[in-house]
Amino acid sequence: MNKYIIFLVTLLLLFPTSWSQEIEIAISEEALDFSAIKSKYIDVNFVLEIPILIEEYKDGDYFILKTPIFSDNQKTQRTNVEAYYLEGDKKIFANIIEDDYGNLIAEFSVKPITRFEYTFYISGNIVSENKIVFSNNIFNLNNKITEFEEYTKETKYIKSDSLETITLANSLKYFDNSLEQLTFMTNWVHQYLTYDLEYAETIEDSLVVLSTRKGVCDEFSILLAALLRAQGFPVKYVTGIANTSFNWENHAWLEVYIPEQGWIPVDPTYNEVGLVDSSHIIIAKVNDPSQSQDLITASNSVVISFLNKKPSYKINEQKSFADLGYANVITITPIHQDKLKSGSGINLKLSLKNTTVKPISILLNLEHHADFELLYPKSSKQLIYFNEFESKEINYYFIAPKIPANVHGYIYPFRISSQISDVETQITVSNDSSFYQDIFFVTDPLFYFVNNNIVIETDLINETNTKKKIDFNFDYNGNILTKTVEIDPKERKTFQQEISLLDRNESNFKISISGDFEYSRLIKIYADKIVPEEIIDANVSTVVSNKQIDDQNKELWENSEEFKITQPTKLNKTVLFVFMLFLVLGIVGYLVTNIKKIKH
Repeated sequence: MNKYIIFLVTLLLLFPTSWSQEIEIAISEEALDFSAIKSKYIDVNFVLEIPILIEEYKDGDYFILKTPIFSDNQKTQRTNVEAYYLEGDKKIFANIIEDDYGNLIAEFSVKPITRFEYTFYISGNIVSENKIVFSNNIFNLNNKITEFEEYTKETKYIKSDSLETITLANSLKYFDNSLEQLTFMTNWVHQYLTYDLEYAETIEDSLVVLSTRKGVCDEFSILLAALLRAQGFPVKYVTGIANTSFNWENHAWLEVYIPEQGWIPVDPTYNEVGLVDSSHIIIAKVNDPSQSQDLITASNSVVISFLNKKPSYKINEQKSFADLGYANVITITPIHQDKLKSGSGINLKLSLKNTTVKPISILLNLEHHADFELLYPKSSKQLIYFNEFESKEINYYFIAPKIPANVHGYIYPFRISSQISDVETQITVSNDSSFYQDIFFVTDPLFYFVNNNIVIETDLINETNTKKKIDFNFDYNGNILTKTVEIDPKERKTFQQEISLLDRNESNFKISISGDFEYSRLIKIYADKIVPEEIIDANVSTVVSNKQIDDQNKELWENSEEFKITQPTKLNKTVLFVFMLFLVLGIVGYLVTNIKKIKH
């Protein structure tokens, strides 16, 4: 009997994968709860507490606090607000005034100071609704926007007149369609910057943001405002409160003016244009972040500190875009390989269509399990512009997880969410699936000035098992510079080159990439700007449309496919099943025989 059990265990160890199952793995709990951005209408009661600490004061001292409050002179919201502080049980109401920008300001006058702590309350009811519908009368950016010129000027934090900003803004001008360019720029800033909570307590100007490539909502909005103003768009800086699906927080975003469209809400942190969700509750709209801050004036001997504001909210009613008739505006069809080999690359395509007669900008968020690594684009959130009835295709590139050798496979779900609809799909990753693909990428180069140099910057991603080599050739008015970059297997790096400019009076600059990637582009250099020409296909020496580097990457991706068929045949599975069946029957027969012997 003991020998038989040992023999059975040995056989089972020889076939570990035959006992493993395909296991469904849920999307990571860290994936964003996407419900907040689906909100088109919200009715909410709120209380905002503003605590103030008086560190030093003398008898007879005073202070005056001015703070912007939620106002009802907005297209998208109605409010019923009161502002007060308490003296015992008595409410002392603020004086409500209006500033130069039309914002409502609560003015609290505390005369005299009688204690070391004060709490000021802004409370009431807000009804907020997104009412933005784009017009088909699209403003062409070959014309100048002449309205609201005061919102196109450089300010303290929004450095739109700097050479770095102007040259970068010009290099990112891809579309004459003002709505499409606005959508592209918002998505670009969202991809370019890294969200970093270390910046939560500070505000940096746009040049600092451009150099660090990090920030929170203030920095995202400040950089986008600078680039848009440099491109001729009037831009307002907006402060308020927004719901992140987890809680309500102080937030900053923008409004951008386009003729025939009016002022359009734009949030580069959430990556929304037009369809900015109704949880964005407006407090103030200003020309610069410095104009939206609380202001205190006080006696000379008074020392005051601001403590953290404490918002609390109760939602009375909320309606989604789908609830209010947007459910079928966009159709989403995922296209991908259903089964992948462990560790393979994958190109997940989304086929999209605007089913309406109006232009629209839609935010798509691809929620996925943390085991899948997103390589390109940098963010799973993509903001896409559609003309009326337009169809588009976008691409995401992932590395599939490497699963344990003794596991047959895992089933991973993917959810594609937008403001108006969701679609789900799934991909099986296993050790014996049929599809495997390598990955190599070059991102679209950026061009901008720093001092008297032109800077070229691009990202290189090599997730193959072979070393890649790229030759960068720079031709500046006939002066040739060549740089060769090698990218090791599984390596990612950013290539940056500075070239000193001898003459910025309408000179030519051409960049060509050869080797394992082919790309060429001509730009015109002027004293105060860079003007990109159309991208040139180096292989056929003809001009092609802008942003074709994405197609180059797509072609490179498709040419690098490796199909490795290692899936077990049906015959092998049948033989294995028959073997296991006879094994089980043998065990049962052996046990029955021994039981009969014992009974005798």
